[in-house]
Amino acid sequence: MLHSPSVIMAQSYFDMSTGDYSQNFNGITNLPTNFSTVAVLSTGTIPVATRTTTASTSSLSVVASGAAIGIDAATSTRLVFLTTGATDNSTAIATDLNLNFSTRNAGTLSFNALTIFNSSGNRVGSLRVYYSTDNTVWTELTGTNLPYVATNNVAGSGSISISLPSALNNQATVKLRFYYHNGSGGSTGSRPRIGIDDLSVTSTPPTAPTITLNNNTQIGAGNVNQSDLNHLLSRFQVNVASNTATLNSLSFTAGGDFVAGDITNFELYTSSTNTFPGGTPLSTVSAGAIANGGTVTFSGLSQACAIGDRYFWIAADISATAGAGRTVSVPSLGASNFTFAAGTPTGTIDAGGTQTFVAAAPEIALSSPTASAADLTQGSNNQTVYRFDLAVTVANATLNGLTINTAGTYVAADLTNLKAWYSTDATFNAGSDVLLSTKNTGLAPGSQVFPSFASQVISNGSTGYIFITADLPLTATAGSTLSVDAVSTADISFVTGNKSGTANASGTKTIIACTPTNVTSLNLTAGNGQIAVSWVNPVCFDEMLIVAKPSSSVAGTPSGDGSAYTANLAFGTGGATAFDGTGFVVYKGSTSPQTITGLTNGTTYFVDVFTRRGSVWSSGVESSATPNLVNATAILWSSTSGSAWLTGSNWTGSAVPTAAQVAQFGANPTGTTVGINMGGSTNNGTSNQIVGAIEVTSAR
Repeated sequence: MLHSPSVIMAQSYFDMSTGDYSQNFNGITNLPTNFSTVAVLSTGTIPVATRTTTASTSSLSVVASGAAIGIDAATSTRLVFLTTGATDNSTAIATDLNLNFSTRNAGTLSFNALTIFNSSGNRVGSLRVYYSTDNTVWTELTGTNLPYVATNNVAGSGSISISLPSALNNQATVKLRFYYHNGSGGSTGSRPRIGIDDLSVTSTPPTAPTITLNNNTQIGAGNVNQSDLNHLLSRFQVNVASNTATLNSLSFTAGGDFVAGDITNFELYTSSTNTFPGGTPLSTVSAGAIANGGTVTFSGLSQACAIGDRYFWIAADISATAGAGRTVSVPSLGASNFTFAAGTPTGTIDAGGTQTFVAAAPEIALSSPTASAADLTQGSNNQTVYRFDLAVTVANATLNGLTINTAGTYVAADLTNLKAWYSTDATFNAGSDVLLSTKNTGLAPGSQVFPSFASQVISNGSTGYIFITADLPLTATAGSTLSVDAVSTADISFVTGNKSGTANASGTKTIIACTPTNVTSLNLTAGNGQIAVSWVNPVCFDEMLIVAKPSSSVAGTPSGDGSAYTANLAFGTGGATAFDGTGFVVYKGSTSPQTITGLTNGTTYFVDVFTRRGSVWSSGVESSATPNLVNATAILWSSTSGSAWLTGSNWTGSAVPTAAQVAQFGANPTGTTVGINMGGSTNNGTSNQIVGAIEVTSAR
């Protein structure tokens, strides 16, 4: 195919499937179609395809001197190359021919080279050709007259014809880089120009591979355990000649009498050697919905099979619930079961032996971390005292019982309970781990059989982590010790399974006193001459102390075991202990809420709550509030007939107002008659009726 001159179409790849490429460069003024320019490149040392010093251009002119790719005369019949420079291997220029070998095998590259004199002198120029399929990795092509080396003013020519490498077969983005550099040789004058002409590139259709299916040593009949993984059902080999073959798919009808759910996956493995590779399969088919007679298809493979033998295995993952006695097999395989990109296979592969599902006994390996000392805090829950690990293989295992043996100086009353937990990892988390059993009686040192044990499945191929924790009351004896002896295989019970391995003891755990912490959610509600105090108790404390102080924050802190303080909720009365100047201890105890009375309306009171454990006190938490009549409860006069103040039924809620409350009357009191009777006497009696305020309003 002859290409007429035209303007360059950068990076346009000639499709070799349309015919051979040829170019005679007659009358060109631009780089021909499918040629592209090459920029200045800076990687490596000249000569190398990734290093140039002058960029080529698409527009061509007669090459006279300097550095250029162009033509040799006004009516050009050649593509001409030149770079100059007195120092050898210091300058270079290049252009690329772009070819598409998709569905083709590369053939030959041919062209004629000619030395064209350039002024005087005897220096040398060289033309090389490189190829790349990704414009990154470049390889030089060599052969007779290639590289072509020219000496200025010395006549020379060369006919180049070389076979292209198979690395170009079926490659869509092939670049042939024509590369001129000022080569080594000569001593004076100019470098020669080099022209190329009659360029051609050939290709051939790929040779269809010859594919033969061979039986290999087939899998015999046998048993397969429930939960078994990668159990081999068939093995075979593909022998390839003439050309590389590409396997795209393999399909077969599953044999046996297995039902859906017996098999979780079918897998296809491959290797260049006759050794089962394991690891990641070439393809996996999810088989949960496949029963006997169902189709298993491994598709989208694109597996290259080089000339020679390629080995394959079909395997299956067996479900833990596969029915004992049921079977699975892979039938005989032939050409109709395979799809190759090219070539039709011959030969057959024998059926794999029938595999029968059998119930498998799990293998259970016991281990544990090394012993370590630790502290257990009074009043704290779910404190880890022991851990051991159960690694399960072959089949799922069901843990259904556990006994441990405790030792140490602790007594039963030092523990609230012992708990057994299951975790999928080596970090205990009471929020996400599974509670298997709680033992809250008979906790003295000795044998501890966990009651009402919840059965726990540990999956095949995984490790279950068993944690033993303890809850301790506040009364646990500080300084007492607890430890757990090494658990043995006799101490752990499974529905079925083979147990092995050993564990370590826990190490000594020492009970320590807890440190009191502040109350939380402290809340003050101001009323008429009073403040209600509420809070949430912490875990670690014996007693709490409430201090109230007017006008300023409480600066002092309590000390001792609390016996030096007396308290009274009536502020500043009843022998209450003075605290930090004008403050008083108003409460000792643990019951929320409490109401502080006897306070002055309009005065801000600061209230601190401290907790104590033994003689250790918390830092305290403080809040403030201001009592005010506005905050007092209003009792509404509701009578329409009676007038006695002390008659409860005359007031809403049948409650007579007190000194801490407001007596409230309607907005129009002119028709209201109230008789203030004093303790059952007349208005002149001696008893006083005290009320916080009288209010006449329609709405408070």
